[in-house]
Amino acid sequence: MKITRKFVRARNAVSVWESGFSLMLVVMLFCGGCGGGRTSVTAVTTPASVATPSPFVVYDNTNYPNSSAVLETLGTMRAAVLYSQTAWPGTCSATGCPNAPTQAVFQASLQTYVKAFGSSSTIIFDYENLVVSKEASTAAANNAVTLLLQMIAWTRAIYPNAKIGMYDYDWNSNYIPSSSSGFNAIRAQLFKGGAASFDFFAPTMYQRWTTHALWDQNLAQSIISDTAINQANGINLPIYPYISPYVSAVTADGLLTDLEWNAELADLASCNAPTSSACGAVLSTLTPAAGSCSAAGSATACSPVSGGVLWTQGTSANLDSTSSWIQNLSVVLSPTVSPNVIYQIVDAAQSPLCIDTNAGTVPSANACNTLLNQGWMFSSLGTGLYTVKSFSYQQANPSTGISEVWDGTNGTVVLSQLTSSGTATANQQWQVVSLGNGYYEFIKLADYSTSGNTDSEECLTVGLAQQILTTSVCNSSVNQEFRLIPE
Repeated sequence: MKITRKFVRARNAVSVWESGFSLMLVVMLFCGGCGGGRTSVTAVTTPASVATPSPFVVYDNTNYPNSSAVLETLGTMRAAVLYSQTAWPGTCSATGCPNAPTQAVFQASLQTYVKAFGSSSTIIFDYENLVVSKEASTAAANNAVTLLLQMIAWTRAIYPNAKIGMYDYDWNSNYIPSSSSGFNAIRAQLFKGGAASFDFFAPTMYQRWTTHALWDQNLAQSIISDTAINQANGINLPIYPYISPYVSAVTADGLLTDLEWNAELADLASCNAPTSSACGAVLSTLTPAAGSCSAAGSATACSPVSGGVLWTQGTSANLDSTSSWIQNLSVVLSPTVSPNVIYQIVDAAQSPLCIDTNAGTVPSANACNTLLNQGWMFSSLGTGLYTVKSFSYQQANPSTGISEVWDGTNGTVVLSQLTSSGTATANQQWQVVSLGNGYYEFIKLADYSTSGNTDSEECLTVGLAQQILTTSVCNSSVNQEFRLIPE
């Protein structure tokens, strides 16, 4: 049997959230003896000369019945979005924010949106009446910041592991990137890093301007503005601009031309490396104020665009998976794991430990070896989810139509048998989320919906060598991060 080497998909990493594009180094090796009856897998090495490519992440904020099945199959990632309420919050004034919600009202709304979007790992505020750079006075802007910080705290009280951002009009003319006072300093209070802050920037870039050059100019202004906040606070939060294939983000106006949509996607993706010549061309459309950032990689280098947040006007009808804008989007997304590749799954916490079938009953993390019991295959369910199959069981039982797959029932991962005609249970379905640094996490489908006052997603978790695998609340720890080494 010939196994073709594939590159695995890359998404945003914990290290991207916390310290920019600090990339882990991995190498993907060919299987030297994979012909015929394969009996071994290649050992894992990590030379310092090979780095994973920078990822381009797209968060799925669409609202079609089948949006997850279509877009997550391409490699998008779920995000819950809290939309503006009819009664709150209103635009703030110098004396306060009228109609601001109580904690109970806000958290009830938050849980409704998390349930609707199916994820609490990434949450975005979209309160278009509460925009710092649009407030009428410094006092009103300060009151808006105070309310937003309160809502961040209320969110973390329920979902402490969530990454939180805000749909933002940060290129407003009231915003002065190099200013140490005014709206720049006020807005910077929202992006200091840590639990009392937003975790990323989400400037809106789906409004239409009359020319692509003007679109680039506003993208450049967003990069410069957000970089100024990062530099002022001594951090490097990622930037995920809102994008949409629609003219003025209103479906009645029709889709952008393929030429324009592709140009916008290309400019965004090129700026995940601000020193690239393509991103430099974007940034050259705007002369940055002194002290902001430079595409040349100076001490004030621009922050990278780490991806985008996709919005479309959802309807009760299904999304057409053959739409050209979807196919164009797929070009800038890194590919998902391949069902035609055998992988070693290597634990990040204790290197090198590999996920082992442990005699075909209860998987554990054991010392990496060259035996096929550490080979795993991913079977796509067509919904952005996978079953994870034991390659050694498949080799030993090639004609039975039965697979042994991960089953996370009751918090312990076991191997359960699944026939080719059978339907995988929610405990047997996993989302494979690339963290963008060469590492992945595995989220169990059965834990997507919210439960009580805790984060609902549970991730594959390892303990010490030879201990059984478990699932526990996703917490971005190294015990929940894994390398996929294709053979």
